Amino acid sequence: MMMESVLSRFSEQLDFLLPPGMRNLRSDIEVLLKATLQEALGGLDMVTRDDFNAASGLAETLKRRVAELEGRLKSAEASLRQIEERTAR
Repeated sequence: MMMESVLSRFSEQLDFLLPPGMRNLRSDIEVLLKATLQEALGGLDMVTRDDFNAASGLAETLKRRVAELEGRLKSAEASLRQIEERTAR
């Protein structure tokens, strides 16, 4: 979608910039540009905004869960220390 928008804008600019005698080269330039963009963007690890938001939400949920479990572990360790201290007496 983003690439189509870029190509569309570039195509409009070509119409404006190219002299009348060179406008027949427009389709060749567009084909080369599209191939170049696809190659360049194809190597990138890109995700959609929805996927990013879903992953971010999951990460936040996991961070809260880890913090909760850490708190429970500290509480359990404190309880265990108290039990050990009572039995040591």
